[in-house]
This record gives sequence, C-alpha cells and structure tokens, in this order.
Amino acid sequence: MKNTIAAVSLAFIIVLSGLTTCGSKEKTDNPVPKTEAAGPAVTHIGTGNFSLEWVRTESNITFTLKGKSTGWIALMVDPKNKMKDGDIYIGYVKDGKAYMQDEFGVQPWKHQPDTELGGKDQILSCEGTEKDGFTEIKFVVDLTSRDQFDSTFGPGDHHLVFAAGPDDSFTSKHNQLAMIGTRFQ
Repeated sequence: MKNTIAAVSLAFIIVLSGLTTCGSKEKTDNPVPKTEAAGPAVTHIGTGNFSLEWVRTESNITFTLKGKSTGWIALMVDPKNKMKDGDIYIGYVKDGKAYMQDEFGVQPWKHQPDTELGGKDQILSCEGTEKDGFTEIKFVVDLTSRDQFDSTFGPGDHHLVFAAGPDDSFTSKHNQLAMIGTRFQ
C-alpha cells in the first residue's frame, strides 16, 4: 500500500513539475524509451478525468499523462499559491504530433517556460495520441540537470494538480482541474 501511494504521488508531482518544451517544437530525434519487463516498477494514480503513470530511474522519470480533453493537458507539482512556484508540464497533440513545455508558476495566475526565466527545458522527449476524446502524452523528464524551477521529485508528501483546456495551446485557460496529494518514497 505504501509503495502504491508513493508511486502515485511521484507521478502527480512529476507531471505537474514542469511544462517543458517537448513542445513548442516536436522532438522526434529522441523517441521515448520502451520500459523493459525487468526494469523499474511502474506507478499509477488517477483522479476524475485524469490519470498519471510513471517510471523513475536514477537519471530520468518517464510520465504518461492522460486527460479527457482534445486540447491541452497538464501536470503541476507542488504549487505554493494557486500556480505560484509550481513545476508545470503542459502539452497537447496536434495532427498526430505531441508538443510539450516545461514551465514554472511565476504568479498565482501566470506561468512561463523555464527557458524564458533562465532555466532549462528538462523534457528529453515526448510522444502522444488523441483518441475517443482523450489526450495521452508520454514524456521523459531529465533528473540530472534540474534548475531552480524544477521539482526534485524527492521522498515525502507532494501536491499534484491536473488541468486541461479545450485548445491546442500553451496559453488558453483550463476548463478542468483536479488535485491530489501523494507521497513519494
């Protein structure tokens, strides 16, 4: 039970942690690695119209974020006041291609790409699909080059926020929101 709670918590944190630019541009040169049967354990959590699955290694976390939307979906990790100080990963699928950004909550109602704030884009790769009214994006977050705008995804309690919007955009307002607390080990 503790492992399940920890895994679910980590997944939410990672997804919300940073809306990176797997996006703004399509990253096709680095396909998302396939998880091997003998590899690290997969953790899964869900709430409302959202689910998150993740696998952590020493150097990265691979997230699979799914939301009931044909627009953008996002994961935010550990915001302090609404969006403020949250590590955000936001993405969408358009014409069969996934776009993703690593962002940071600069104000309670505003976020910006880490790269515009002097940070780094931690998203190594992404791929996604839209099917039956759901968007699913699988993305890999680099844990070895974090900056001040990124979550550590370390052990302990974490607050995860899922959001979705109706458009293929990084800036349109959300029309869905779900929150969950989790513990990472």
